[in-house]
Amino acid sequence: MMISLYKKFLKLIYNTLIILLVGFLNINAATDSTSIGAGYTLLSWYKLGTKANVSANVTKWDIALSTALDASIRINDASTVKLWYVVGSDATSFDEPGTLDTNGLSTDLEGVKFKQYYNSPKTWAIGAFNMDRNGFAQGGDFGWGQYNQAIHQLTGKSLFIIALPNGEYKKIFIVKWANWIYTIKYANLDGSDLKSVEINSKNYDGKLFVYYSIVSDEILDLEPKSTEWDIVFGKYTDVARMGQVVYDNYPVTGARINPRVKVAKVTGVKNNEAQQPFLNQFTNTTNAIGYLWKIFNQNTFQWIIPDTITYFVISEDDGYLYKLWFTGFVSSSGNIYFNTERLPLSVIDDASGNNSSFAIFPNVISNGDQLNIFISNLIEYQKFDLDIVDITGSKVYSQIFNIGNNNEIFAINNLNLNSGFYFVRLNIGGKIFNQKLIVN
Repeated sequence: MMISLYKKFLKLIYNTLIILLVGFLNINAATDSTSIGAGYTLLSWYKLGTKANVSANVTKWDIALSTALDASIRINDASTVKLWYVVGSDATSFDEPGTLDTNGLSTDLEGVKFKQYYNSPKTWAIGAFNMDRNGFAQGGDFGWGQYNQAIHQLTGKSLFIIALPNGEYKKIFIVKWANWIYTIKYANLDGSDLKSVEINSKNYDGKLFVYYSIVSDEILDLEPKSTEWDIVFGKYTDVARMGQVVYDNYPVTGARINPRVKVAKVTGVKNNEAQQPFLNQFTNTTNAIGYLWKIFNQNTFQWIIPDTITYFVISEDDGYLYKLWFTGFVSSSGNIYFNTERLPLSVIDDASGNNSSFAIFPNVISNGDQLNIFISNLIEYQKFDLDIVDITGSKVYSQIFNIGNNNEIFAINNLNLNSGFYFVRLNIGGKIFNQKLIVN
């Protein structure tokens, strides 16, 4: 009898220890959720560290204008906004008399008279108005406008037709971007109801975009500051595959990331077994998380969430690594369920031979902000040269750094750079590494 009671007592102690141990090991793990609303009418910005959630109704706005130098202008692809470029148009086309001929607008698939454009799903820096172009990499051609380096101004050069959620069609022209102010004019296709608006993006400094409603002629402040979110959930357009058919610019629901965030995806192992991948597998591509964490079952008409897809997320704001995996999606309510676990970031590199790492963060700064330089597995070279050059190739900053450890972060506090686009170039042992830098 005593032996039996003793065994039960030991078993109780053992089970208690196991429960405590499991609880200790998972102290940073948490279950969370967000919602994009019934009918997917919300954009929801989420912060991993604080679990803060900020939402905005997608029906409020029609276009979004970047607050950065990339001059990205996006359409509301969470709604039914559509955009066409009038082929052959120029800066004078908007003011031509008469009604703009839109015959063949929806059927001109070859883009003879009209070419439809969409937001890039891969980068926030290329919106539909940018016409697949990143001006800094393409001679200052930003699609809607051309950049003049001498006066630091973008001048409009393209006429567009925009379809609005209320069924109206407007002609729209981005006149210019100068001193952070966008000048836009739009009207009915016959030129009536002409409106002109100036939007000072500097008033929304620290955010990715300022929003504007053509329907209500209203400038809108909708999103949190970039430091206050890591992931935005909602509807957008991306490449989708259905069987053997591939659809470009197809409406999907998923997650996109902040430019200050990097993500690596691990598949083929259970969520609880997934381990942090090599640093060179992380990317800051906007749709790095995307929508493929769920699969629609055509037989049951239910969403299936595989337990073999795990995302590792690095947030530059707090320096932690987060492990993220989805657990549920309810389409009727737009509720998204997921687990997160905060982990220390390990500097582990691929042992394939190309295992050195160089990164800057953040890659978008304001004049006077601290710029951090991260290097890994470069100690054998003892020192490296770092140059910052502008888009003309002129060197604007140079410094030599001594390497003392295998993994180091160097801080530069004395930068005094004009607003613009730059390349940070590291030269070490004859190897050249480049990273892009934007100064607001």
